[in-house]
Amino acid sequence: MASPSATAEILAEEVRRWSARSYDEVAAQAEITTYDRERDGVVYQVEVEILLRRPEWIQLIIAVDDCTLRSAMSPASEIVLVHRDR
Repeated sequence: MASPSATAEILAEEVRRWSARSYDEVAAQAEITTYDRERDGVVYQVEVEILLRRPEWIQLIIAVDDCTLRSAMSPASEIVLVHRDR
């Protein structure tokens, strides 16, 4: 099982990654995108879900867990807004 700080680091990296994407890149994604990341021999599942689409912004939730039942039931998560460039 991963440490909570390692999970928080992965989440922070994913938030930075998705926040840096353009509105059009995010809009082209599937409603739910899931992929694995590995760090120090631990596999983390990252799930990105589009919650709301508006002409000016898209709201995402990014969740990270270490693939254990406990972590999967309550993953570390954060809401992100990606704004359309004006």
